[in-house]
Amino acid sequence: MISNFISFLYRQLESNRNTLVLWIPVLQGVGIIIYFSLAKEPQIYIVVSIIFVLLISLVSIVFKKSHFLFLPIFYVLLGFITVYIKAHCFSYNVLSTKIYGKDIVGIVKEISSKQSHKKVVICNVENIKYHIKCIRLISRTQWDSNIEVGDRVLFSAVIYPPQTAVSPFSYDFSRISYFKKINGVGFTVSDVELFEKRKNKNILEYVELIRLRIYDLLLKNLTGESANIVSALLIGKKDGISNDVMDNIRNAGIAHLFAISGLHLSFIAGLFFSLSRNLLVLSRSIAESYDIKKISAVIAIVVSLIYLLIAGMPVSAQRAFIMTSYVFVSILIDRRHNNFRSITLAAFVILLFYPEAVLNPSFQMSFAAVLALIASCDIFTKLIVMGSVFQYFSSIVFSSFIAGLATLPYVIYHFNSFSVVGIFANVLAIPITTFFIIPLSLLYVVLSLFGLESYVSYILESPIKLLLYISNCASKMNSLILSFHAFSPASILVITLGFLFLCLWHGNVRFLGFIVIGCGFFLGFQYVTPDILVNVNNIVVKESDRQLYLVNKKAHVTSFINLVWAKQNGQQKLLKHNLQGNQWLFCESNKKGCIYNNRKGKVLIAYKPEYVIQNCLDVDLVIQFGKFIYPQVCNTRHLSYNDIISYGPYFISVVHGRIRIDKLDRNRIWNT
Repeated sequence: MISNFISFLYRQLESNRNTLVLWIPVLQGVGIIIYFSLAKEPQIYIVVSIIFVLLISLVSIVFKKSHFLFLPIFYVLLGFITVYIKAHCFSYNVLSTKIYGKDIVGIVKEISSKQSHKKVVICNVENIKYHIKCIRLISRTQWDSNIEVGDRVLFSAVIYPPQTAVSPFSYDFSRISYFKKINGVGFTVSDVELFEKRKNKNILEYVELIRLRIYDLLLKNLTGESANIVSALLIGKKDGISNDVMDNIRNAGIAHLFAISGLHLSFIAGLFFSLSRNLLVLSRSIAESYDIKKISAVIAIVVSLIYLLIAGMPVSAQRAFIMTSYVFVSILIDRRHNNFRSITLAAFVILLFYPEAVLNPSFQMSFAAVLALIASCDIFTKLIVMGSVFQYFSSIVFSSFIAGLATLPYVIYHFNSFSVVGIFANVLAIPITTFFIIPLSLLYVVLSLFGLESYVSYILESPIKLLLYISNCASKMNSLILSFHAFSPASILVITLGFLFLCLWHGNVRFLGFIVIGCGFFLGFQYVTPDILVNVNNIVVKESDRQLYLVNKKAHVTSFINLVWAKQNGQQKLLKHNLQGNQWLFCESNKKGCIYNNRKGKVLIAYKPEYVIQNCLDVDLVIQFGKFIYPQVCNTRHLSYNDIISYGPYFISVVHGRIRIDKLDRNRIWNT
C-alpha cells in the first residue's frame, strides 16, 4: 500500500514537472513565515548553519545532484535568509521609550494633508541623542508655506515607539514601521520652520513632489471629496478621504478600486501601447523600417514604471507592473506569455526584495484574486458565449464572484467581516471607474498642463458622485455585511495550502484542494476567542451570550484596542457591563473586585488585597488589577499588576477548569 502511494506521488510529480516552478514563491513564503513565527530572533549559529545548508543546496542544484530534494530546501531557506538579512542589515534601531525632541532637524519625505492636520514622514533626523532614521508625525501646528518635500525643517515634537500589536491577529504597527525604516511616531509641539531649502533632491523626493503637484491640480477645480477620490484612484493618496466615506467604500466591498493595481496599471499600459502604436503607424518610414509593436511595448513598460513610481509603489501595483511588463517583454522576444509564470515571477521578485510583504493583507488578497482569476479563465471562456456587452457585464459578475471567494478567508482573517453586497456593487462600480473616472481623470491632468482642466472638471464630478452614491447605498445594507470572529493562523495556512493546490496543480487530483479549504474553514470557525482580555487600562470578559463586555464602565468603547478586540469577537463594538444580574460576572458593590465564573472555571478580578484573601481558595486564577501589595498567603495562580503593565495585554481562556494565559511575543528585533 505504501509503495502504491509512493508511485502515485511520483506519477503526480512527473505529470506536473513543467509546472513545479510555480511553487517557488510558495516555498519562499514558507521560509519567511517560519522566520516571523519564531518567538525570538534566531541565534547566530542557527543562521550560519542555514547559510551553509543553503550553499550546499545551491551547489547540488548547479551540478544536478538530487535537485528534486535540494530545490525545495534551497527556496525555503532563501526565503528565511532574505527576511533575516533585511531585518538585521537594512533597518535601524526602534525607539524604546517616549522622548521629547527640541529643535529637531530633518528632511521632509512625505506630506499628506487632512482637514485638521498634516501627516508627514521626516528622515535623516538630527539633534536627537537616539539613532533615528525616520519618524512619522501628525502636525496640527503652523507650517512655513515655503516648505516642500526634500527640504530640511526645524521643529519640536513628542515621539513614541511605534505601537505593537494589541492581539495575536491584529495589525502590528511596530513590525510594519520597522521594515519601512520608521523608528518612531508622534506629533509636533511647535511650529514647523524651514531650516534649509535643498536644491539637490533624490529621485524619490522629486516623484513625491510630482504626486503633490497632481493633488494640488485636482483640488484646483474639483470639490474636496471628488479631488480626494481621484487622488486615491490615480496616484494612491487616500489620506484626504473622510473616515465616513472610506467606511462606506469598505462596507460596500469596492475598496479594492482604491488600491493601485492591475485595473489602473493595465489601463495606463494598454492606453500608451495603443496610442504609440497608432501614432507610429502614421509614419510610413518608421512602419517599414522598425517593428512598431516592439517599440510600443518598450514605451508601455517605461510609462508603466513611471506610473508605478507616481502611484507610490504599493505591493498590488508592483505585482501588476511585473505581470504587465512580462506581457510586453514576451512581445519583445517573440514569445507567448504565460499568465501563471508571470504571477510566479511577480511573487518571487516581491518576496525577494520585500519579504515582509507576505504578511501584508494587500499582498495576500492581490495575489489570491489574480491567481483565482487566472486559474478560472478557461471556465469563464466556456460559460460566456454571447454578445460583447453581455460578455463584459458577465465578466464583471464572474470576476467579482471569483475574486470575492478567493479573498474571503483573508478578508475574514484581517478584517473580521465580509461584504456580500460588494459582489453586486462591483457590477456598477467597476464600469464607472474603468470607462469614466480613470479616463476623465487622466484627461483632467493632461489638460491642466495647458490650463484647460475646467472644461472636464464638471463632467468628471458626475461619475464620482455616482460612485459615492453606490457605496453609500450598499453600505446601508447591513444584513449583507457579515461579521466573523477571528480565524486562527493555522486555519488560514490550511486554506492557503488548499487554494494553491487547487490553482497550481494539474489533473483532477487538484480538486482535493476543495477538501483542504473546507478543513481550513472548519478550523477557523472552531476557533474560540479568549474569555478574558486584560490590558493596563481595562478588563474585558465574555458573557453567556458570547459577547465581550467592558468591566470598567468608564472605559472608552471606541478606543483603538477595544474596537480591535470587539471586531475579533465578531462585534461592532464592546458592550458596557451591567453590574447587576449578569450570568458569568459578579462584581462587589464596594468596588473590591469581581468574580468571573463561566461554569468551566473561576477567575478573580481584584482591586483590593482583602478581596484576594477572602476568595483565594475558591478561584482558579487571580488577576491583580490595582496597585497594592499582593497577599503572600494566597498561593493560587495569579497575574500581577506589574506583569500587566510590563508584558500586557494578556488573553485568558477558561476551559474545563484549565486556565490558559497567552501574551504577545515582545522579543523580536522590531520590539526592542
